[in-house]
Amino acid sequence: MLTSSNGIKIGVIGLAEREWLDTINSLPPDIIYKSASATAKELIPGLKEQGAEIIVAVSHQREPNDNKLAENTGGDLIDIILGGHDHYYAHSLINGTHVLRSGTDFKQLSHVEAWRKPEGKGWDFKITRRDTVSTIPQDPEAVVTVEKLTKKLNEKLDKPIGFTAAPLDARFTTVRTKESNLGNFVCDIMRFYYEADCCIMAAGTIRGDQIYPPGVLRVRDVVNCFPFEDPVVVLQVTGKQIRDALENGVSNYPALEGRFPQVSHITFEADYSKPPHQRICSVHIGNDPLDENKEYRLATRGYMGRGKGTPAACLRYS
Repeated sequence: MLTSSNGIKIGVIGLAEREWLDTINSLPPDIIYKSASATAKELIPGLKEQGAEIIVAVSHQREPNDNKLAENTGGDLIDIILGGHDHYYAHSLINGTHVLRSGTDFKQLSHVEAWRKPEGKGWDFKITRRDTVSTIPQDPEAVVTVEKLTKKLNEKLDKPIGFTAAPLDARFTTVRTKESNLGNFVCDIMRFYYEADCCIMAAGTIRGDQIYPPGVLRVRDVVNCFPFEDPVVVLQVTGKQIRDALENGVSNYPALEGRFPQVSHITFEADYSKPPHQRICSVHIGNDPLDENKEYRLATRGYMGRGKGTPAACLRYS
């Protein structure tokens, strides 16, 4: 329960979709998942009993699940849903509830104003999108504070580690839907260093969401693009497991899913007109057709090796 400066009480609940659990590295063994809508209906009356006048749901759900939440609860329960997980900006009014997602990585923000409705019950909202652009002046005091706190760190982050002659594409719209030269580059490094037959990396590993221009690559570029401290692992897998992993990786296309596979020494064709898990038409390892009964040495990230919800799930084996 939050109390605003003018004394208005705001009730806040957190909700997440079931699908999101598949992406979590570590969950309690006794976790119980309940429907987001049912949970909202269970918790919100208690907040209103405590005097909450505005109800905010902070969610980690895809937009369709936030829309479903609004449809099932209506404006009488939730005034505004602040959604996450999707990496884009969107705002809609569904069944009296505002469903808002404010982009990603602070590239966009939302300015939300609320007024009591004339009849005294309920709220009207004015929601304004704010894009973070270079023309917005920096706050001098904040700049000084940030520079003071990050001076030593910046010295390490500015260390050059290499040079690229071509722009490297790390945009989500690229790496989560098709082949990326950055995905190729990183997967090639993983395969080469660990002497693997091939490599699969979930596109969700790549978090830069930008094009890195030609020129010097610095430590900060790597940290920015690959913020997760996750080791590379090598697995002995069958050709069938590789095919299943690729099927899983393209199963939700064209959604911008982190499961989409970036690969090395693997060539595959997919037909997106076919049903999920039946889309892979052909697979080659190097120049040879995939042998589903043969074992291959596969390099991947530990996250996938643990069977978390990307092509990973198909690579679990003992």
